Amino acid sequence: MIDAKISVNDSYQYKVHNSHGQVFYITASDTYVNVR
Repeated sequence: MIDAKISVNDSYQYKVHNSHGQVFYITASDTYVNVR
């Protein structure tokens, strides 16, 4: 589950969490991330 899209310099990080409530920050291209 994607919680937020965060702009960092010229790229974006996504704040996501899984079903266990763990929070992760991932860096990914929009090409690979499907935001619903």
